[in-house]
Amino acid sequence: MASSEQHSTGQRIGQILSATTVAVAGTVAAVYAANRLRRHRQTQDLLDSLPPATNVSAEDSQEEPDLALKPDVDERVDPQGPVTDDAPSDQLEALTVEELYLLAQERDIIGRSNMRKAELIDALRAKEAN
Repeated sequence: MASSEQHSTGQRIGQILSATTVAVAGTVAAVYAANRLRRHRQTQDLLDSLPPATNVSAEDSQEEPDLALKPDVDERVDPQGPVTDDAPSDQLEALTVEELYLLAQERDIIGRSNMRKAELIDALRAKEAN
């Protein structure tokens, strides 16, 4: 008889453990779902706070782009004289990296975005020699 009591006690313990496991798993799933919902609401609140998007393609736009934001190489003034597209090599050292980059961009120098100032100067001089 002791054997059947032990067997029935083991079954009850197994049932209790199974019910506990299901309850814990349900709680974990509920917490996960609540956190996802909270994050989704926060994201949606951020998206709602943004100004409305405007879809303007280059083909649809009739206006000229505002070039005042991007300095033109021809409009910069160097202490030794105006800097033009065909700047002499001695004036290149006086330019900033950004200005050198713009010149390299105008001359289609490959790899300019990874170049340092000295490399940009060398590339521009090599392009002038050609």
